[in-house]
Amino acid sequence: MKLNDLRNCAVEKTPFVKSSDGKHFNKINFKQVIGNVKKEFKDKYSLIQAGVADAAIKKHVDSFNGFVALKNKSIDGEYDLKVNSPHKHDSGRLHNIIIPRGSITSSKKKLSEGYIELPLSRKYKKELESKDCRPKIKIPENIRDKNLIQVEIIPINNGRMFKANFTYQEEIDPWNLDKEKVMGIDVGVNNFVTIVTTERTPYIVDGRHLKSQIAFKCKKTAYYQSILNKQGLKRSKRIGKINTKFKGIQNNFLNQATNFILQVCQEQDVGTIVLGYNKNFQYKSNMSPTQNQIFTQYAFKKFIDKLLTKCKIHDITLIITEESYTSKSSFLD
Repeated sequence: MKLNDLRNCAVEKTPFVKSSDGKHFNKINFKQVIGNVKKEFKDKYSLIQAGVADAAIKKHVDSFNGFVALKNKSIDGEYDLKVNSPHKHDSGRLHNIIIPRGSITSSKKKLSEGYIELPLSRKYKKELESKDCRPKIKIPENIRDKNLIQVEIIPINNGRMFKANFTYQEEIDPWNLDKEKVMGIDVGVNNFVTIVTTERTPYIVDGRHLKSQIAFKCKKTAYYQSILNKQGLKRSKRIGKINTKFKGIQNNFLNQATNFILQVCQEQDVGTIVLGYNKNFQYKSNMSPTQNQIFTQYAFKKFIDKLLTKCKIHDITLIITEESYTSKSSFLD
């Protein structure tokens, strides 16, 4: 909660200034924002370990600069979706805790034992150590020998559970595949991925199971949300559990799909992938409300990000091309 308060202070001290042309907006400097926060909210800043506090403010600055970039594109007519500026979060909300590299490697003994301690300010460190209850984060065994860059603690369902994301440096493992051989990929719904190569017959990754999981999740969420609305409530543990379970199912499906694509590349010595994707096609679909609700739940962008990361590791060229979705998406019917 104190980290959320600090982030709100950063939002308050973030200037929204127009550039010299009087039309566009300027990006902001991280040092300027953190300097303003330290100066005017020193008491709140000192309650949090410096590395963690700086990381939270930097994340806000990156988010704000992303908003400015989209806002300028919108002004130039290059982006036609609504652009929302970062705003203050509700008081009492839990904020993600980002542990930077310096705080992770400060205790090599703890790392060798398979865990890291949550970085704390001097005040809270003394208080918790006296009670012998300083929070510890266990490092998964399969990445203990990796070069950790960052750990992000994410509260789920307003702190009912927490998830840890470990970011580590991965060594490049080039497969030395033939760059002249090309794989074409088309994304869809019933056929989540259709794969065509210059070598053999096409492959299809069936997306109907994921589609049914999305439909089930939307149906259950709508049912329980209607009950909450009648009671004048906003959140429930049940809806939180449904969303958490679905995210796990979807993430597992995306991992399997990307692994299968790379397996085909390796088997057929294909070193180049061409993927057709339009960034905004999910938000411009001309479908019924029910089908549109399902369609917008597909994490195509997350799928591409996973595929891009794995392609970089194995030195596979991934080319993403614009694809026009002007007709009604009949693959949903």
